[in-house]
Amino acid sequence: MERDSIDFNFPVTVEYAHGFTVANHPDYKELVMYKPGTRDTVADYILYLRSREQPRVAHPQAVYIPVPARNLATSSSPHVGAVAVLGLQEVLVAVSDPEKVNDSLTRRRIQEGKVQRIGRGMSKDIERIIGLHPDVFLQDLYSGTEKDTDLVASGINIVYFNNWKEQDLLGRAEWLKVIGLLYGRNAVADSAFRQMASNYQIAAKQAKGTSRIVPVMYGLDYKGVWYVPGEYSYIVKAFSDAAISCDFIPGQIDSRPSSFEYVFRRNQHKKIWLCLMTGKLDKLSDFLALNERYIHFDAVREGEVWVDRKTLNSEGGNDFWESGPYHPDLVLKDFIKIAHPELLPGYETRYWMRLR
Repeated sequence: MERDSIDFNFPVTVEYAHGFTVANHPDYKELVMYKPGTRDTVADYILYLRSREQPRVAHPQAVYIPVPARNLATSSSPHVGAVAVLGLQEVLVAVSDPEKVNDSLTRRRIQEGKVQRIGRGMSKDIERIIGLHPDVFLQDLYSGTEKDTDLVASGINIVYFNNWKEQDLLGRAEWLKVIGLLYGRNAVADSAFRQMASNYQIAAKQAKGTSRIVPVMYGLDYKGVWYVPGEYSYIVKAFSDAAISCDFIPGQIDSRPSSFEYVFRRNQHKKIWLCLMTGKLDKLSDFLALNERYIHFDAVREGEVWVDRKTLNSEGGNDFWESGPYHPDLVLKDFIKIAHPELLPGYETRYWMRLR
């Protein structure tokens, strides 16, 4: 039996992700995507072996995709992290913002001209994508435009990839199974995910064993507004698993804007500050230059300001957003190391660094 057939028959299960489901049938797999935060179907894909006839399925709105797909374009450099975990760098032919890519093999292919630029930021070059004609174009639901119909008309399959809307780290990571489905890597994706989930649970169990919940301040001021995470956001869940607490907006998934004064009143005396950053910044003095009021937080005086910028490429591409989503165990261990260093004495953080 050919390898592709064996892998296609591998049963794909979904344990943590809420944004997609998979139904395993003898001659096809049905991949259903949902609008984030709901059970409203936004896409229904019927995947079948390229070497077999297209099955007849009573789903008039379904998109039929023969697998394994032969190549891939993606609207976001963070998707490269899943491609790398599955060893699929050779199928990648295009990506937006290629300078942000960290994976060494993909960067070499970019330098060799084998991976082309198809966009910058939120914009995408429809004509260039059509010219490259990938079997699959990955993008999130909210990046679609009216010109996407031109891609579909040219025979390119748009597959939504909304892992960033999941509510926990393992749910985000499980989206690598979507790419596994498309490219004949079902068994590899399942094995990789089970290993990272096991490592995650081991680390979470270590943190759960401590009686000390460490309060931290999270976020930063952005043009006079401080976004506080929702109670059901992935970051609050990750902090909880690391025996960390932070301010959150009750009953919400998405962040909500708050005033600097509100955050200062509630967080002035917390000893640890974690925040996601953009731009080039590697010193505490650079951080303090962003807002003269930052100096009044105790975490600054304690020298415990941490940012997600430990692993950057020469162009500033942040590996936390590329490989981080597909190494949830390492992200969790970073948080545990920051708040409970005694629990992981030999561990060095992978993505987060303390500003000095």
